Amino acid sequence: MSGMSKDSASGLEFIATGETVNPKHILVVLHGTGDNCEGIKPVGDMFAKMLPDTLVLIPNGMVPLSAIIPPEQLEAAKAQNPGIDFEAARNWAAPSKIVPTDEDSMARMVDEVMTPPVTAVNALIDGQLQKYGLKDDNLVVYGFSAGGMLALHSVIARGEPCAAVVSHSGHFLGADYAPSKPKTLMIFGDQELAHPQISTLFNGSADYLHDVMGLPVEVHVCKDLAHGLNREAFDTALGFFAKSLGIADETPKAAPNATPPAPQPPQP
Repeated sequence: MSGMSKDSASGLEFIATGETVNPKHILVVLHGTGDNCEGIKPVGDMFAKMLPDTLVLIPNGMVPLSAIIPPEQLEAAKAQNPGIDFEAARNWAAPSKIVPTDEDSMARMVDEVMTPPVTAVNALIDGQLQKYGLKDDNLVVYGFSAGGMLALHSVIARGEPCAAVVSHSGHFLGADYAPSKPKTLMIFGDQELAHPQISTLFNGSADYLHDVMGLPVEVHVCKDLAHGLNREAFDTALGFFAKSLGIADETPKAAPNATPPAPQPPQP
């Protein structure tokens, strides 16, 4: 992939865009399952154009999509999806070997799945904050789908709260406590919420984060949106970041005459 760097501390490959010389803020953009850092880069580029003095980091998922599909199903998945490169398409975690049967085994499964990517993402963030002499209140994180789930789990594990996190069409797997409680925005599409199971999952995540974990959570439902990104979702996330970073007066409310690209993770 072009323009890719590799972070020695985290082991993550990533693309950097926006203000790469002397940033005042850092935005981390996390893709969903089946996508990769190049696939979601146009979204990062739009944020970079709109958020002044902001370095945008777009890491690549650590696990190829081929590794999360049972071997006996992989060839059939490739045949049904000839347009997908199952090595380039990425996920953030390998499947758990734990079959949850109760709360304890569920907690162990979540820990097994989420600890490696959370540790890696936070190691990347720590190194970049240190490199540019910035602190967590200069940091914002955006994640789409599985990236939204990772965004939530990563920011609550940090020692200090970041300025803001946006989980777009992502949910929360659960945790015992949150060392940090950043401003949180959860964005959903109304067409997603039309499905009862998804509505229960997404709204239940927002309620749990607010009521149990104690995070300040806002929810925004976008009109005429399924599992993707539209102008309303982008502008809502942009405004939330700008306000949280204290740069709302310097940030346009929307990109003029621009339609944000819509990440649509392929489903094997």
